Amino acid sequence: MKLFTAFWSPKAFVIGRTETVNKYYFSEDNAYTKEDIEAINNLEIDEKWICPDYGEDHTVTRTQ
Repeated sequence: MKLFTAFWSPKAFVIGRTETVNKYYFSEDNAYTKEDIEAINNLEIDEKWICPDYGEDHTVTRTQ
């Protein structure tokens, strides 16, 4: 199963955090667009997605 490290900066989000999540976390219910979901699911191991709206304040890196 694909695993990702998702980072939310405390300067851009009320609760800054880093979490390990699987691909099912990235959904429209969690405010990701279809384009975001596709881009994240197409990441190779160690590749990083940078949120188009928040830049480096919200990134996702595929770890497995």
